[in-house]
Amino acid sequence: ADRLALESSTVTPPVKRMEQAGLLERRRSTEDERQVNVFLTDAGRDLLRQSKCLGDTLVERSKMTPAAVQGLNEQMQVFLAAVSEG
Repeated sequence: ADRLALESSTVTPPVKRMEQAGLLERRRSTEDERQVNVFLTDAGRDLLRQSKCLGDTLVERSKMTPAAVQGLNEQMQVFLAAVSEG
């Protein structure tokens, strides 16, 4: 939730669904019992690899140059940083 700049109550339902689907597993931190860490399973890693191919296809269809995609990515990072500070 912290990395996504979202409340844990927003992240928990989709995380539970992905866990039930066998895509990830949750484990309590050994250092801080309040913290829950999320790890991809083998099935989750397979799906991630497949989704990266989809991303490549979408970029190709956008007709954007690699430099334009990189610029857009950098601008989104700036935007997300500003929103999360806010």
